[in-house]
Amino acid sequence: MVTTTTTTKTTVSVRVRKEKNSFNPLNGVLIYLQFTTNYSTCIKKRTTTTTTTTKTTTTMNNSSLFRYKFTMSFWIYVVMILMIPVSAVDQQQQKEQTVLEAAAVDNSNNNGDMNNDNDPSSKTCSNIPQNDAGTGRKDCSADQEEQETQQAIQDVIDYVRENDGYINEKLKIYRPPGSAVRGIYTMEELEKDEIICELPWKLLISPENKHLYFDVEYEVEDKQEDSDEEANSDEEKYDEEEEGQSESQTDLCDSIDMLYVDMKYNLTAYGRFLRYHQPYRYIPSLWTEGGKMVYRDILDPDGKPHYFDQVPLFCELDSEVEENQLLLQDELWIHADMLIKARADDWYLTPFYDMTNHRNGPKYYNTHHIVDYGKTFTLTTNRRIMAGEQIYNSYNDCNKCDSRRHDYDTAQMFMDYGFVEDYPRFFLIESVRLKFRIHEEEEDEVRESPNENNNDEIDNASTESTTPTTTTKRVEFALPPSDLGVTYLEKEIERLEEFKNDNMALWMIDDDDDGKRKDVTEIRYKGIVLKQSELDAVLSLYDAFVSDYKLAIEAAKGKTSSAVWVECDPSEWWYTENYEEEGC
Repeated sequence: MVTTTTTTKTTVSVRVRKEKNSFNPLNGVLIYLQFTTNYSTCIKKRTTTTTTTTKTTTTMNNSSLFRYKFTMSFWIYVVMILMIPVSAVDQQQQKEQTVLEAAAVDNSNNNGDMNNDNDPSSKTCSNIPQNDAGTGRKDCSADQEEQETQQAIQDVIDYVRENDGYINEKLKIYRPPGSAVRGIYTMEELEKDEIICELPWKLLISPENKHLYFDVEYEVEDKQEDSDEEANSDEEKYDEEEEGQSESQTDLCDSIDMLYVDMKYNLTAYGRFLRYHQPYRYIPSLWTEGGKMVYRDILDPDGKPHYFDQVPLFCELDSEVEENQLLLQDELWIHADMLIKARADDWYLTPFYDMTNHRNGPKYYNTHHIVDYGKTFTLTTNRRIMAGEQIYNSYNDCNKCDSRRHDYDTAQMFMDYGFVEDYPRFFLIESVRLKFRIHEEEEDEVRESPNENNNDEIDNASTESTTPTTTTKRVEFALPPSDLGVTYLEKEIERLEEFKNDNMALWMIDDDDDGKRKDVTEIRYKGIVLKQSELDAVLSLYDAFVSDYKLAIEAAKGKTSSAVWVECDPSEWWYTENYEEEGC
């Protein structure tokens, strides 16, 4: 195994699978014919002797040659048939033994500690498990952790570039002062259609690359990216997903297995970054029981199904299989499952690109995907990007997001990713046929700042300071809101505010009333412990529901209509984006 390339095959397998038998009787027939031809030639050469002096020739008669050919090839063919199944069984037994050993390594450690003596970063802060609060790591200063994370990011960039990938030199990944989120920023202006990154498919965590991680074969299908004009309709896409559900699930599980092996055995800088520098269990489906409980109580009990609580893992394993039981107790495998769900596009995970943050709106979303399946992944700009801007992706409104732009709203995004998106936000409430977006609009005032150095040459940062003077929210209804929809919003605000009054301890406002919650060593909800990070995420969702629902109620005054119930198809109304121009 190597740590800087993906060209070395490892025979590690992490879950028992029924791989396709590599023996085909037709192949045996072809081998038989090839053998008899070669054997015949060999016999003739060995049984024919020629001397230059006497020029006498001794040749085996045809009947003897035929008997040799038939007898030898027959028994060799029989042995081939008998040995290949035995070989397949041996491989399967080896894979079973490997997964038992691999999963047992992590489960033998106390408290989920995943230390590896062979890991080059085993002596660093980044290898120390996260503390119970889920913020930071034990015995590590914030500066030390930030420094090591930045080095791990640079290692990923170097890994991509050293293995035939391209990352634009104008980009820099860092956490701006005062920000809690790290992002990709451009240090120089980027032109429209300029390449941000381009990676050969071999660098992706994807089933097409399974042969680089496991001793198996994978048939690469010819998957071509549809243009925007030729993209499948949403209805066709749903049908395709339903028919190909089993295959899709296999692809996801394969990717999870590959990432697990990459992280566990420190195969690449990318795997090490994800293992040591990404938080564990940050999506609601993997929260503590206390975190799930408070989240469950904030959600509308009559709204969308709480599938986050019913299907906690992306890859559905048969818990009766011994190896799967070990994996379900393996914190690193669970981490791999979560990362594929939270950071992958479809079933493939792309180094560097997966560090782009999400934000919608023409002011922010500035990228375009070009995917040549099995060959290259390319991300370009969709407009000119000025120096200092952050590179943004979109999880539901990108050029390849298909139906997500119609029905994947802010609440759904929180359920899958564990964060409340910045404005613009999108709400789809199916029970009352309500669909609206909220945009944040700023009026900027540009003012000159004095040059502290009193130099004639003044850089851009010191000559201008763009300060938002006013920020307004604008509600955009895709369809006219109905009285039933407005009533729903009013009742939801009442229910949520009652929840807050009954659980004020969760907000922990201090005596100075400065809006900051006190730090506590243990947080409980209904007697069950939850993490600080989980509570912070849930309360941000609470704030979004209350504030944005109030804005929608105010914007709906004088605009209510029964059109969504009278004119719109009950199975397709949510596809409407602009009722005034499109109708239902």
